[in-house]
Amino acid sequence: MRSGGLRPDDIHRRLMARFEVDGWWPVHSAYHETHGTDPREEVAIGAVLVQNTSWRQAERAIVRLAESEALSLSGILALPVDRLTDLVRPAGFPTRKPRTLIDVSRLLLDEAGQGGMDRLVANTEDDPDPLRAALLEVHGIGEETADAILNYAFDAPVIVVDAYMRRLMARLDIDVPTPRGPMDPLKAPYQEVARWWTRGLPRDDAKVYQDLHAAIVEHGKGPCRIAPSCPVCTP
Repeated sequence: MRSGGLRPDDIHRRLMARFEVDGWWPVHSAYHETHGTDPREEVAIGAVLVQNTSWRQAERAIVRLAESEALSLSGILALPVDRLTDLVRPAGFPTRKPRTLIDVSRLLLDEAGQGGMDRLVANTEDDPDPLRAALLEVHGIGEETADAILNYAFDAPVIVVDAYMRRLMARLDIDVPTPRGPMDPLKAPYQEVARWWTRGLPRDDAKVYQDLHAAIVEHGKGPCRIAPSCPVCTP
């Protein structure tokens, strides 16, 4: 891609033409059908496990949780801490991630109450900010992970800003408007980067943001790697 004043909708359109990302975030549907658990809980668990590691390593931890019949928020809380630590060890950070999983599981179950995950979907559709703020209070949860949980698990219309997105914007020579003036997307505050995208895309369409993030990740793992293959990218 070359910039030439590209807008968010231009980038979205080009990425959608290149990548098929429907159902991009993987879940173990057969497990949840067998155990009567909610796959949206697995998305939240996966969002914590994939922090600062590859999806391959996170998936190893998820499979170990499934093999122990603990691939749910209540399953996480039912495990002794040392057992949980052992199961998720492939995802790294063995002193932090188990505690974060426990705290996130407790928070989401408390917020859901008797309405279950459907209640969280309804609440975040109207206003994701209260749950986002609560997630950010959890040790080990930053803005990227909070927004991944909100967007992919609960269909909240929020965008996930990650390193792939910042890299793409930098290579397209996009400056991020901020109160202090235009900034390099690699250095701009998270919310200002998010605002650049949401100004140019439908603000209430969670799937647009899911698909955009997924396509950017695929693009960043393909031609837009740290050492890019720019000639194969659509001009």
